[in-house]
Amino acid sequence: MLPDPLESKEILQQFEQQRQQIQEALNKQTYHQFLAYAQQTHPGEPEKVC
Repeated sequence: MLPDPLESKEILQQFEQQRQQIQEALNKQTYHQFLAYAQQTHPGEPEKVC
């Protein structure tokens, strides 16, 4: 039996929403690490830091 296309679409949308939420949470947790790395890698170049 084939899955209902609408149900599959809803599942994919839920998955994408969860993926985005997880990525946002990880970005918030690691932002300070990324900022420190960027400042060390590109000193005096603020446009590359943010």
